[in-house]
Amino acid sequence: MRNLPARLLPWVLLLGLPGCMRTLGLEPPRLDPSATFSAYRTHDGFTIARAEGGKSGSIDPAGWSDWAPTFRVVLAGSTIANLRLESPGHVQIRDPANPGGPLMGEIVPRWEDGAIRLTMRAPKEETLHTRSFRSTETTSGLAVLTRNTQSTLDLRGTYRAEVRDDSSLPDGWYQVGVWEPSGRRVYESNVPRDFTVVEAAAVTVALDAEVEFIRRTASNAYRGSMGGGFER
Repeated sequence: MRNLPARLLPWVLLLGLPGCMRTLGLEPPRLDPSATFSAYRTHDGFTIARAEGGKSGSIDPAGWSDWAPTFRVVLAGSTIANLRLESPGHVQIRDPANPGGPLMGEIVPRWEDGAIRLTMRAPKEETLHTRSFRSTETTSGLAVLTRNTQSTLDLRGTYRAEVRDDSSLPDGWYQVGVWEPSGRRVYESNVPRDFTVVEAAAVTVALDAEVEFIRRTASNAYRGSMGGGFER
């Protein structure tokens, strides 16, 4: 740790090297019946449980590129996109048949008072924007998914963000369900307008990196110490 370049420290904090995304691979208790896309974390990536046309698939780790984690989006047995996690909340989408070509799309984050908002960009398609991810439940935790979270106890719950188009008109939603301390997370959306499985998968990776960043920088209520240590 002492000899690591400073630019690598955020990734060590986020991913807990070695063992990127090591959590318990528990299936969620249920999926939202109104979701058109559903995915949940496994021990080494994500399972896509629901997608367009009744298909299923996965988001699989594919190694590193210039110190950035990469993933493959697999649907019905075929790789349909490559993803590169530039930083928490920021994901680039590329064509697996032309990895050096132009971007197929991009998920770009911004923060307001520590609460993430995502912009979804794809060539020749309308840009979509999320609002803040707010709790759908009445709990003792925080009302919004935010980096100001003090304890992992506050992170538990389901957070939903309204999605809007460039005209600020509502165009669906995206949500994440977080169970602590099991590490179970479910990512779901219902955004009908030109919102493909690839873009939904990219939002999943972007949002999961943000949730992991929050979990690792908050005080870990289940260990009584700071949550930024390595996975064991």
